[in-house]
Parts: sequence; structure tokens; C-alpha cells
Amino acid sequence: MNQYEYRHFLIRYEDRDDEFAREVIKTAEATYDILSGDFNIEPDTELFTLVICSDIEAFIRDTGKTAGSYQPWMVGNANYEKRILCILSPSASDRSDDEMLSVVKHEVVHIVFGKVSDKSPDDISPLISEGGAVCLAGQVDPELLDKNTRPDASNLNDEDYFYGNDGYNYSGAYMGFLMRKYGNEAYKNVYAEIEPLEKYLYDGFENDAIDSFRAFRGDIALERI
Repeated sequence: MNQYEYRHFLIRYEDRDDEFAREVIKTAEATYDILSGDFNIEPDTELFTLVICSDIEAFIRDTGKTAGSYQPWMVGNANYEKRILCILSPSASDRSDDEMLSVVKHEVVHIVFGKVSDKSPDDISPLISEGGAVCLAGQVDPELLDKNTRPDASNLNDEDYFYGNDGYNYSGAYMGFLMRKYGNEAYKNVYAEIEPLEKYLYDGFENDAIDSFRAFRGDIALERI
């Protein structure tokens, strides 16, 4: 396995992923720098390990999952406490290289914001944690946002409801709108539980968020990568 150190990440990958690994480390380093600056988060001084897993078996092993807990849609995983970020190689999934680079951005968001809260991202509301990552990684699909069937933002705090109601897409739109309307500091304070999310919600928030994403059709911070 190849292994190289950069400013924020130590990347590990097999030879067959050499070309993809160059794009991964470039994306990860740029994402980390942009997020740290835009959200005024002091960068870590200790490196994070970034592993490109060559197959599903390696992904399960390196993420610490089990064969029973793994789901086919799982292609990226970040653990701030263990300082590791795992990405499944495109050769082992049905995702394109570009789609997987968006996954890299998504997981780096979790890594950067791991310093904002004492809680693991798994213990933070999926609306807030996953919503911010989806938005900042540019993974919101405006075409799939429907004001007639959209979930209430507060309901997406419940994990079961989140996964059963297109929570990734809608939470990304909602948190992106929060950032656009109130600023990055507002999202950071909500993430850190310095301020309650309810401070920023109002009647019609969700519909305004959907209209905003349809108008802008883009992410917030990472479009510069």
C-alpha cells in the first residue's frame, strides 16, 4: 500500500487507485483549508489518515463496521476521534470519480466540524450534521426538492424519520439556506449547540429553503474547489 503525508492528511491507497488518489488528496486538502477559513475553525496540528479502500471488505475493516451493519450506499466514513477518513474506491462501487470526490468533501466536512463539538457526528442531529455536509459538498439535488411533500425541518432531527424521508437532500437544502440567510457563524453555533436551531426556524422556512436552492443551484463554500 502506498502512503504519503500532506499538510492535513496521510493518504493510503493501492497502486490501482494512483490516479484517483491524486484527485482525492487535492480535494481533501483544499476542502479542509477552505472550511477552516470560512468557518473560523483552527486547523488540527495532528494528521488525519485518509484511506482509499480498494474493495468493500477493506472498507468494512477500516471503518470498523461489520458485515451486518454495512449498507451498499455506504461509500465514505469519517471518525474524528480515531482521526481516520475512509473512501471506497470508485472501482469497487457504482459511483463515478466525480461523485466520489463529492463524498470526499462530505467526509472532510465531518472531520473539520469534529473540532467544533465534543460530540461525535453520530450523536448530533442528522439534520444539522449531515445537512451541513451534504450542502457544503454540493450534493443537494434541487430537482428532487418538492414543497408539496417536503418534511418539516424539525422532524429530520429523528434519525429514523431522516432516513425514511430523503433526509440527506432536504437537510442539505435546509442547512444551506440557514448558512446563506444567517451566515456561517450561525450554522457553526447551532452545530456546537451554542444556539438552538429553533432560533432560526420560522413558518415557511422549508419552502424558502427550497426556493433558494432552485434559484442558486449550488453549494455554499466548496464551489471554489
